[in-house]
Amino acid sequence: MYLLLLNSVAVLAIGIERLVFYKYSAHNDENFLSDLKDKLKNASTDEIANFCHAEKSSAGQVAFSGVLAKTRNENVELALETAYAEQAMKLRARLNYISMIVTL
Repeated sequence: MYLLLLNSVAVLAIGIERLVFYKYSAHNDENFLSDLKDKLKNASTDEIANFCHAEKSSAGQVAFSGVLAKTRNENVELALETAYAEQAMKLRARLNYISMIVTL
């Protein structure tokens, strides 16, 4: 019985942590993307990089990787795909623990 209680507490803790992370990761994405479109038309590359770096959401981090690759004359598509994969990995973090506990 204590094992079930411990597992329930662990699932609850992981669930709360994931919920907080997801909310933080997706906050203000729509506003950020619309502002980014405007900045891409009118601002310099340094201003765009600073704007993206200041945004701490997943979209901001992916956009910053793309702008950084552009300023370094690197493959932008590859940089965006890599940043997207890293953000997706962070979103899936600790979900395997929940799967294991549910299997028990």
